[in-house]
Amino acid sequence: MAAVDYITNKFICNKKDDVMNNNLDFKKYFPIFSTNNVVFLDSAASSQKPATVIEAELGCYKNQYTNIHRGTYKLALAATTAYENTRIAVQKFINASSAQEIIFTKGATESINLVAYTYGENFINSDDEIVVTICEHHSNLIPWQRVAKKRGAKLKVCYLDENQDFSLNEFQSLLTDKTKLVCITHLANGLGLEFPIKEIIKLTQRDTTAKILIDGAQIVAHKKVDMQDLGCDFFVFSAHKVYGPSGVGVLYAKEELLKIMPPFLTGGEMVKEVSVTETIFNDLPYKFEAGTPNIAGVIAFKAALEFVSGVGLDKISAHEEILIKKLEDELQVIPGLKILGAKDKHQSLLCFVLENISPYDLATFLDNQGVAIRVGHHCAQPLINYLGYESSSRISLGCYNTEEDISKVVSAIRLAQKFFN
Repeated sequence: MAAVDYITNKFICNKKDDVMNNNLDFKKYFPIFSTNNVVFLDSAASSQKPATVIEAELGCYKNQYTNIHRGTYKLALAATTAYENTRIAVQKFINASSAQEIIFTKGATESINLVAYTYGENFINSDDEIVVTICEHHSNLIPWQRVAKKRGAKLKVCYLDENQDFSLNEFQSLLTDKTKLVCITHLANGLGLEFPIKEIIKLTQRDTTAKILIDGAQIVAHKKVDMQDLGCDFFVFSAHKVYGPSGVGVLYAKEELLKIMPPFLTGGEMVKEVSVTETIFNDLPYKFEAGTPNIAGVIAFKAALEFVSGVGLDKISAHEEILIKKLEDELQVIPGLKILGAKDKHQSLLCFVLENISPYDLATFLDNQGVAIRVGHHCAQPLINYLGYESSSRISLGCYNTEEDISKVVSAIRLAQKFFN
């Protein structure tokens, strides 16, 4: 069975076969499930936190909190070391070349905006082209709308095929010698479809000189990502979707790009030397980390990465694949229920609409049955409107979900149909 070493804040799974056999009960490592009798199916919005993460953040404030990088006393040195150890942990987690390529932000949204304001506004020119997809989260669309308008560039959108699936042919047709930036999600939060990122990157690099930004917010808690293998220029994600604290994000960027990009924010910490008239900016990665950060949150994020690594992303992925297959199989036979996105291609989440029942009414009904799901446009309004709807219902999984959870939500949906119809 699994165990937690509270001394080192590490999650240890001694019998990993239990995960493959769908027997491991993850819920007991998440305190919220001992105080709330809820079937939680909204992990795509934010995941729950294991005890090790909660204790790591609390432990920072209780035992070693102070500001970082500035003090020379023992407490400050200990906090700085713990903070920088998380940076190294992130580097290893995504296999970046150097810890200097890891920038801490408040979340994936800020990470994308950092690239938009610093790279986009300085290296995208008039008549250049930026390629996105119809499936992008607003955070990976609005910044590029802004850059395109400000710089006189063209924003091109890749739509879905007739099966509501990503089309490499459609994507390739958008690439030209004017393409300078490709910004694309790895896993679409409004559909649950994993895009063929490696093929997308290869096509882009073969046919253009464009830089590539990958929104990895929805993928990193479910599957291993490797920056050396992918070869993208920018990759962003948020800690709170990987069982970590909120208010912590990551921007990975190739070192040669970070060196030519100006700072996003200015002020304390991101400077090396300041006079009344001139400033010399700090070395990487601190050049992009102005001000006092979320110190305790970053330190606790290491515990989240250790939890995921201790279990193994391959085991988590296998566990969730069983659940999403069961969910899709059981939902698609419900009369009047339509699953959005290509059939049998969903990863960790799926969205659906139910005939004659508002998603908001459905969510309220399910909540009264002890089942928590997300409804709305999921910060992907262009996608939902493109599919012909104003809103949809979304079920998204975490490692703590079980086959019993799937049975409960399906039963609750069927009960809702009887109630409303």
